[in-house]
Amino acid sequence: MSEDLNPVVPIEEQPVEIQEEPQTEIDKTDFSNKGLKEIVDTFKELLDGENMQQLYKHAEALKAAFYKNLRKEKIASGLVQPAETTATEVPAPEAETPAEEEAPEEETVSYNPFAEIERGFKELYSQYKARRAAFTQELEKQKEENYQTKLALI
Repeated sequence: MSEDLNPVVPIEEQPVEIQEEPQTEIDKTDFSNKGLKEIVDTFKELLDGENMQQLYKHAEALKAAFYKNLRKEKIASGLVQPAETTATEVPAPEAETPAEEEAPEEETVSYNPFAEIERGFKELYSQYKARRAAFTQELEKQKEENYQTKLALI
């Protein structure tokens, strides 16, 4: 009798297709394996795009990879000594350097073949910071407007 009260109706199972958002090549990329030019090009591509969240997500990783690779290439070319790579040793000489020693250092910078690419990256990064600040300011403005609307409704 219980079979009569609870009739079992077979359910047709249909496979559900899950559509994932197409992930860009950038999501799967390890930036430490790229060259300086590739990192700058990737950062420029992200900066030219409209997706601020993706830009924000990758900006710090790109910056870290750029400076890490820049340091490696400077060491490989002989512009920087490997002993200068530790974080504790670099700031101390800069802080204690008299003004007389800064003049020869400026001459070294002018012959630095990496100066142009570093300058370009710094320019791109400053554009990113300006866009991020404007985006954050816009979000705060929108939050404030939403809060005022909420207060008006209550």
